[in-house]
Amino acid sequence: MVSNSDRYEIILEGFKMTRSIPRPRLIRSLGVLFLISSAMNIAAAQQNSGVSVGLTSRMSDTEVLELLGNHNLMVSRVYIAASGFSGSHGSGNATATSAERDLLIERARNETIAFFGKALEGNAYRLQKLTEANAPEQLVQNQELSSNLRALLKLRGQFESVMREAKSGAPLIYAIDVQGASEALESLRQDAAVRVVAIGDDAQPRMQAIQNLRPDDTRTEYVDRETDALTNEEVLTKVIGLMNPSRPPIESGTPGLTSP
Repeated sequence: MVSNSDRYEIILEGFKMTRSIPRPRLIRSLGVLFLISSAMNIAAAQQNSGVSVGLTSRMSDTEVLELLGNHNLMVSRVYIAASGFSGSHGSGNATATSAERDLLIERARNETIAFFGKALEGNAYRLQKLTEANAPEQLVQNQELSSNLRALLKLRGQFESVMREAKSGAPLIYAIDVQGASEALESLRQDAAVRVVAIGDDAQPRMQAIQNLRPDDTRTEYVDRETDALTNEEVLTKVIGLMNPSRPPIESGTPGLTSP
């Protein structure tokens, strides 16, 4: 049986995000930039080494740095989750100093902000093209067009939600790849902040195991109830307001549309 959903991977400058969405929206929701970037960086992004540590819940940057410092551990990759997306950021080698450790954790958040900033730009471009290429009545009455418009609006809301979490300093990190002395790793196992430790050498099974390290609170599917509750006409009005704030309201009497 063919699944009606795909998992896609977005990889940009070493930062990787994954999300499951319905298949018809997959290509329309992503720009060519993401697909090219994925092909160029997938090999580097899948390089994982060391011990993977799953945390009991998402932790802030400061909390993760304190955990690593307490056990005198080096870190090579951090795994984050926000608003239905999960991803990772890391370097080829484990950090050797506390300054390098601080920088890696800081870059993970900054790369998240930069990545989703680009995602929002791509989303705006798709929305603009869709509204310019089709008459208002088509965007309301045609099932495929109206579904695409709603999906893009919901995806935009999800991107914005990730940006709010990342910019506010909210806890994002749910797992880390670490290296250290056996005594330090054993000490880490006993820490109350640690839920599970996974060890593996083969890249693909390891990446699959990483997903299993995610706490339950990061597995909930992102839901946009506000957009779900909108009519097709209201979705179109909202999109037009986002893309063209100075544009006058949709004229009353347009076929298939209600008066604003």
